[in-house]
Amino acid sequence: MRVFTLLLLAFSLGCATTPNAQPFDARGTSPQAQGYAHYLAGVYHQRNGRAEEAAKEFRKAADLLPESPTLNIRLVQFYIDVQDFDNAEVMCKRVLEQVPNDASLWIILATLYQQQDKHEDAANALERAMQLKPQSLEDFEGLLRVGELSNDRITTIDVLRKLAELVPDSPIVHLRLGVSLARTENGADAKVELERALELDDSLMEARSFLGMVYLDEDENEAAAEQFRLYLEQLPDQDGTRELLAGALARMGNYADALAQIQQILDRGEPNPINHLEKTYLLIRAGRLEEAAEAVPANETPLLGTVFRALARKAAGQAYEPLIESLDKAEGDLDAECSDFLNAMIYLFGNKDMGDYLVEALTSLRNSSPASRTLSLIQARTLMSLEKNAEAAEVLESILQKDEPDKWVHFYLGTVYETLDRFDECEKHLKACIDMDSTDSEAMNNLAYMYAEEGKKLGEAEQLLKKALEIAPDNGYYLDSLGWVYFRKGNAELAIEYIRRAILAMDRDDAVLRDHLGDAYLLKGDVSKALGEWSRARRLDPTIEGVQEKIDAHAPKASET
Repeated sequence: MRVFTLLLLAFSLGCATTPNAQPFDARGTSPQAQGYAHYLAGVYHQRNGRAEEAAKEFRKAADLLPESPTLNIRLVQFYIDVQDFDNAEVMCKRVLEQVPNDASLWIILATLYQQQDKHEDAANALERAMQLKPQSLEDFEGLLRVGELSNDRITTIDVLRKLAELVPDSPIVHLRLGVSLARTENGADAKVELERALELDDSLMEARSFLGMVYLDEDENEAAAEQFRLYLEQLPDQDGTRELLAGALARMGNYADALAQIQQILDRGEPNPINHLEKTYLLIRAGRLEEAAEAVPANETPLLGTVFRALARKAAGQAYEPLIESLDKAEGDLDAECSDFLNAMIYLFGNKDMGDYLVEALTSLRNSSPASRTLSLIQARTLMSLEKNAEAAEVLESILQKDEPDKWVHFYLGTVYETLDRFDECEKHLKACIDMDSTDSEAMNNLAYMYAEEGKKLGEAEQLLKKALEIAPDNGYYLDSLGWVYFRKGNAELAIEYIRRAILAMDRDDAVLRDHLGDAYLLKGDVSKALGEWSRARRLDPTIEGVQEKIDAHAPKASET
């Protein structure tokens, strides 16, 4: 409630200190006198913890003095304190009838709407607040809060840019803006803001850490390593940053120093399972093959650990076939290992370095080893991580030709065929996956979304998604898919409802969901809102296909209305 309190305080400072502008007549029975009496009674009950009685008295006072902004704003605050957002909304609207050009009040109203999941109304109130060009720090904090509640990263960035103009020498503002830009994958602008934050305060370690990650994403590995080193000089026990330093060093080919960083993490005695895999990989790349061949995998990584040891033994000219023969008998969760560890390592050490190495090394290992379903699946998952989907499909199809059907083989084939726009093969394999596991909500979602994209079997898609949402009711991707199905069915209202819910459920603002929401608004006939969402999508991801064409096609129509 901190933002509410700040905004209400900022507003009330500009109002009269009594609930009416006329003098209080203690002898009379005028509405003003009665209203003030009820107001004081409300304060008395509130201070003594009698919320229900206080609410009645405040409401009587507000009804007798409807033109008093101070009294009405006091009632807004009271309703917020007791989390009665419906009545707080009513009273806030009453105040806005009297002072319609106060940005603080529009921000309060937007936040009240968000608290009640009235996202359309919140967006309109927020737009009105932005039009009024707020100047106070409290207003900006309120705008940022509304942006956070609505998962609207673009609004957050716009507000922070305005705030940076208001307080240009605030390192914290530049840090917050840089982090927000980084989360939209706008690396160039993020670097500018984070570097500015450090110019203003070079002890701001959070800015240094984020700047290092931006450099790493941009493959500026030397610059990334420098930031991580400076960070670790101040906070040497931060294993996550030390791991990032190892990644930057390995990308530069400095495997020995990268290995030393991972070893420090292991020596501290609190490693993650992935650190053991990282050590084995770096031992191989550093040429310390015998050590890598004898590495003991963590309990959570028995399959990948065995494969890495086999790679080391093969490179050292040692017998590696027994390790491959043991793979299909070993207990382990291959999908979890690949999703949680393999993908993370490829990101950390780089597609160009680790990715290319693994593709070549795993292909050679598979061609020279006894047939192993597990090894083939790991090779396929590596290719999928590198978006080499046609090659992954070949490996997966070869598994089906040799072995019994498997849920994961079908799921992965469905995934790669969807990216290759091969509808029939995708449908066949996802259906096979669901037949083998009727609780696989991700397979249901993927199949239903493909149906929606193709505009086919929309009734079946809707049923699949409703079942998936019974399993995972807060999954943003599933909610978006159902919204997209309703869009294809021509139901704009339900499409908007579900896509908005999806945006709120996501970890971060998403360009595809904003694009979908824009299309849903266009279906409803609201071109202005459609253009707003498409613009957000473009700013979140400038490479998103087809969105600029829609903006160009519909912008002239919006200007005519």
